[in-house]
Amino acid sequence: MISISKFTQLCNDIKTAVPEIKEVVIAVHEGQATAKLGSKPGIILLGVIPSADRAGQRGQAIDVNSMLFFFLQKAVSGDINELEQFGTLQQIALKARAYIEDKCDDGEPLFNNYNPTGTTIDPENFAGFNGWSMSVEF
Repeated sequence: MISISKFTQLCNDIKTAVPEIKEVVIAVHEGQATAKLGSKPGIILLGVIPSADRAGQRGQAIDVNSMLFFFLQKAVSGDINELEQFGTLQQIALKARAYIEDKCDDGEPLFNNYNPTGTTIDPENFAGFNGWSMSVEF
């Protein structure tokens, strides 16, 4: 299982690698995230503390970690503006995914069991924010 401090560091590393991200917010679940987001300006990386499931047989078991990231910005009004906002945030989510995949290629031990087929990116709208979620398994 990934420690909270390693997860927080990963979120900050993604922020550094993707300079459009202005702030990192860490939450236990989406409900707590709503309160933490408030009406923050700029592009935010919201990291939901990962969960872990145990897989395999006794003595050969491994943890399968699931991480959930949101790349969010306060929603704008108007169809054209909203589509542009989703387009910008989509590119940020793709840059974050590329960062994680590059870390895997570099042999980063955190991602030894990275499963690219377990990565999903979806459009989101909650708490007055538009953006994309990205779930990652490793």
